[in-house]
Formats: sequence, C-alpha cells, structure tokens
Amino acid sequence: MSITDKTVLKMGSTETENIKTLQKKLGIKTDGFYGPVTRDTVKAIRILIRE
Repeated sequence: MSITDKTVLKMGSTETENIKTLQKKLGIKTDGFYGPVTRDTVKAIRILIRE
C-alpha cells in the first residue's frame, strides 16, 4: 500500500503501514500511531509550505 494524494490520515487512523510511511518521510519515530507528534509535525510542514 502506498500513500497517494487521496489518502486521508488523521488522529486515530489505523492504516499502520501508511502512517509508518508518512512518519518515515517526515523523519520522525515510525511507530504506526498517528498521535500528537505526527499531527504536530504535519501541521508544521503545512505552515511552511503555505509561506
């Protein structure tokens, strides 16, 4: 399974492999849990992209 433009991951998501892929791309711990660290990192990247 791969992450695409249509893949939706959010707090509580259970798509472990997709979450691990995302976490690897973000350079954070790959535990397969979309928790506060993953959420906050995604938010920070979104802010940087908008600027």
